[in-house]
Amino acid sequence: MVRRSSFGRPSVGRPSSGRYPSVVVRRSFIPHRPSVVSRSSLVQTSVIRWSSISRPPVVRRSSSIVHRSVVRWSAVVVVEVVVVEVVLGAVKVVVVVEVVVVVVVVVVVVVVEAVVVVVVVEVVVVVVVVEVVVVVLVVVVVVVVVVVVEVVVVVVVVVVVVVVVVVVVVVVVVVAVAVAVVVVVVVVVVIVVVVLVVIVVVVVVVEVVVVVVVVVVVVAAATTTTAVVVVVVIVVLTVVCFVISEPCL
Repeated sequence: MVRRSSFGRPSVGRPSSGRYPSVVVRRSFIPHRPSVVSRSSLVQTSVIRWSSISRPPVVRRSSSIVHRSVVRWSAVVVVEVVVVEVVLGAVKVVVVVEVVVVVVVVVVVVVVEAVVVVVVVEVVVVVVVVEVVVVVLVVVVVVVVVVVVEVVVVVVVVVVVVVVVVVVVVVVVVVAVAVAVVVVVVVVVVIVVVVLVVIVVVVVVVEVVVVVVVVVVVVAAATTTTAVVVVVVIVVLTVVCFVISEPCL
């Protein structure tokens, strides 16, 4: 608020109250002779100077205080609203970023765990397959070796048994043949001996009989008249005995 002198010239100094800066009119704007300056020029100068201020001066002190309070609290409220909005926006951004980070971390962890589980399962499957293959190979090799060894042992035993049997059969056959040969030889020898003994006995008996017959015939011829018949009989008997005994001798 500008205080004026008695002739309408603005005085130099601070206003009685105010938020607005005081309007200081330099003396260079006012002529040195007040009588020459008209009131219209002073009013025009004051209007020109007040036009550079955004708000017109407040006439009453109470209204200016209320206005200043309202403006101050309005500015504070606006600033607080802006700050709250900014803070809420920042909180929203932080919440969104945290949610995105949590989701990304969870997804990454789940994917990593799934990959680890898949890798572990594949490793377990590979280990199980390798163990099964090793067990099968070991079982097959052991069974094949055992079967081959058993077959070889059985074949060797069979061959040995066959050889032993053949040897025994050959020995038995040889012994049997030898025994048979010996028996045959013995039988032949016995037969020959018996035949020879029989022949000798027959020859001896025949000779004895012939001798006896000759003696009888000679005695009978000497004593009987039938000497010719006896002689003929003796001769016939002698010839017969000679014919019979000749092959044996």
